Amino acid sequence: MGNKKVKCIIVSGAPDDDYDFLKEKLKKESYIIAADSGYLKCIKVNVIPDLIIGDFDSSPIPDVDTEIIRLPAEKDDTDTFYCVKKAIELGFKEIETGQIIIILICCALSIAERMALNVPL
Repeated sequence: MGNKKVKCIIVSGAPDDDYDFLKEKLKKESYIIAADSGYLKCIKVNVIPDLIIGDFDSSPIPDVDTEIIRLPAEKDDTDTFYCVKKAIELGFKEIETGQIIIILICCALSIAERMALNVPL
């Protein structure tokens, strides 16, 4: 499989300050997406995310050498949910985030999309 990253980790800005745990989770073999101020957590543990997505209402726009997708402030979904959708769009089958509700919504979205496309579950 070469050095293609197969796991995506989404780091949100939610108030989780366990930086030792985060440092252990953010491995180089994982594709890392930071949701809005989640990039500040990544920087704190010396990790540059592969992608940063957000409306940057809770943090300044990052000045880092990585891809940034800026979202409008007025939107239907959270920044973290946009990250989950982007991870799916990028083809990741293994997506990890600290927000269990996002995982459940993602599963429901995946099932609904498969049903709409008539793809077997």
